[in-house]
Amino acid sequence: MIQTRCCCGSVSDPPAGGTASNGTGGDAYGGYADIYASDGGTLNGGALTVTANYTWTQTRNDAPTSPNFGKTLPRRPAHQANGEVSYKWPSDIETAVAVRFNGDMFDDAANRFRLKGVTLVDLRANWPIVEHIELYGRVENLFDRHYQNIRNYAQPGRSAYAGVRARF
Repeated sequence: MIQTRCCCGSVSDPPAGGTASNGTGGDAYGGYADIYASDGGTLNGGALTVTANYTWTQTRNDAPTSPNFGKTLPRRPAHQANGEVSYKWPSDIETAVAVRFNGDMFDDAANRFRLKGVTLVDLRANWPIVEHIELYGRVENLFDRHYQNIRNYAQPGRSAYAGVRARF
């Protein structure tokens, strides 16, 4: 089974009392597309699933009196994408590899400080041992990429997590 979606549109500042803030004014437009594909459990008794999405967003300061008029709004990358391939083995163990991409963006309204884009790879696995209880583990930022979402604030390097999850 394969499912796809795509959309495009435009967003401006919300009315007074809204929660988004673009400073003195901003406009955004763009689009997204995503895809989901699954073999429905036909691959060697397991189930293979592939998901991916891409978002393209163009933003600009549209306040004519602002010294930053016409500049890109800060911390909003024009390109973002995610992808994941997961496999549920006949033994009910599920494994996955995910790739996350965040494109270049500016850290400030004047567009003086560009933050480099980054691609991260994550791994995860989970194994239900009894009903409602599973073991899990994941590694985020597998290749220990150094990056910043905010200038001068480094993000975590490679991180590993493991544990027991109970669902009631």
